[in-house]
Amino acid sequence: MIGMEIKKYNVTYPSGGGTEFDEGVWEIKTTPKQKTATKLAEQDGYFGVYSKYPVGKKFKIGFNTGNPIREIDDETFVVYFEQAGTPFYFEPCNQTKPSP
Repeated sequence: MIGMEIKKYNVTYPSGGGTEFDEGVWEIKTTPKQKTATKLAEQDGYFGVYSKYPVGKKFKIGFNTGNPIREIDDETFVVYFEQAGTPFYFEPCNQTKPSP
């Protein structure tokens, strides 16, 4: 698809007590019309525990999707899944695959 960009991100989120948790590695596919987030891998030691965001499940992100984004800078952004109060921080893994 022309104009599609795929990037990998390390994702973390804070707990109510200020502890930061690792939510694994995610892939973001960006097209001119939308962004899609897919969890690629769990963090170490997290297998077998229920996750609301399982590996392989795709989520449309951005405004008017129920999963709004707040950009922090050119590469880092925050997603509020299901418009909940817990921010998920996306920081690049520095691995980009541009489309042909």
